[in-house]
Amino acid sequence: VDLQSWFGDLDDNGGSTKTHELLEGNPAIDAGDGNSIPATDILGNPRVDDTSTANSGTGPTTYTDIGAYEWTDTDGDGF
Repeated sequence: VDLQSWFGDLDDNGGSTKTHELLEGNPAIDAGDGNSIPATDILGNPRVDDTSTANSGTGPTTYTDIGAYEWTDTDGDGF
């Protein structure tokens, strides 16, 4: 598994803590446990449903991403 293709570099993506940005195609997208994850990510961004990714998580919100960072489609290509 090539993890470098799934995570960005440890960087200042906003907020008070450096994070590894989830990159397109990362299996952590929409695969979190909605029972135990905060409503916002470490940067204060809301947990959102990325419609281009099948929801495979559990709990009341099956679309949260695994980890502290919530991926969003910033380039508008649906991925």
